[in-house]
Amino acid sequence: MHPVLGNIRSLAWYALVWLFAGVLIAKLIYFTGRGDWAQAFAFAIPLTLVYGFINLSAYYVSRSSPLASDRRLRVVLTALFNAMLTACFWLALAMGWNVILHEWQTAIVMDTGTTMIMIVVGTVLYLLSIAIYYVMMMARQAEQAKQNELQSAVLSRDAELRMLRAQIDPHFLFNSLNSISALTHSDPDGARRMTVELAAFFRQTLALAQKPLITLREEWNLCEHFLSVEKVRFGNRLTVEMMLPEQLYDILLPPMLIQPLAENAVKHGIAQCVEGGTIRIHALTDGPYAHIVIENPMEDESSYSEGTHIGLDNIRKRIQNQYGRDARLTTEKQNRLFVAKLSIPVSPGEVSA
Repeated sequence: MHPVLGNIRSLAWYALVWLFAGVLIAKLIYFTGRGDWAQAFAFAIPLTLVYGFINLSAYYVSRSSPLASDRRLRVVLTALFNAMLTACFWLALAMGWNVILHEWQTAIVMDTGTTMIMIVVGTVLYLLSIAIYYVMMMARQAEQAKQNELQSAVLSRDAELRMLRAQIDPHFLFNSLNSISALTHSDPDGARRMTVELAAFFRQTLALAQKPLITLREEWNLCEHFLSVEKVRFGNRLTVEMMLPEQLYDILLPPMLIQPLAENAVKHGIAQCVEGGTIRIHALTDGPYAHIVIENPMEDESSYSEGTHIGLDNIRKRIQNQYGRDARLTTEKQNRLFVAKLSIPVSPGEVSA
């Protein structure tokens, strides 16, 4: 939406500015001897107001030629061409309007000097309009960047809170401790293993909460500890297959992007399947992107619930703020499998040869 046309107040101020410009042009006509006050105002005011609305097109010119360090000459030439073209159109309107005024005995002197003044003034006003729109666009981009930064900070804080909540999640902790208690007599080694994995998971979430970015290997370890705890709890109902190529260890990403997907796979997948199943997590690269794919079985595809989508939406917002449109999280159901695919851009230095 045009920033002027989208608001009545802005439109009123815009018309007032051009009315003031019309007064200045009328004075110029009068003081250069091309007409008396009545002729100058009759010629300049309506014509300038019309030109003001024609200048609304400068917004679209500035949008079609965004400022960039490698395109400055093109931006300048585009602006100058459109300004001169619009000024010539305004001159044609002025000549026609002056013919009408001539019928009313209020025409000004339309000589070569007047023509040059119209061209120069029209060009300058149009270029000034383009410059103002560029300033407005930069201010809007700065405001948008500030909002994105604020939203990113909120989402990071939310992720941190999720990690802290995971440390003290009574449901997760209660189930884990119950499982440890049950295993103490039947499987002491399993109880010990689960205790170690539980401690490692809590210790790592505490450490990662302090970092804005972590390596994929660190995130992978967090998922391994989490799934190890769940594997002891679910027993033979849960099988885990994870594959992370060594060359992808150093890829950087915000913490807790993959662990919530693994948690969803357990909560909405394995926990709902009577016979359990296998959670598969693997990572790969494709050109400038890294893909992390998480698969879990579904008992019934038609009744499968993905929950409230809060976790998935949170991840989508976080990767959007971190990577922009270059990253995405997609989900699909196929052959009684729920597949989540997280794609993020990577730089050549992050992937080992």
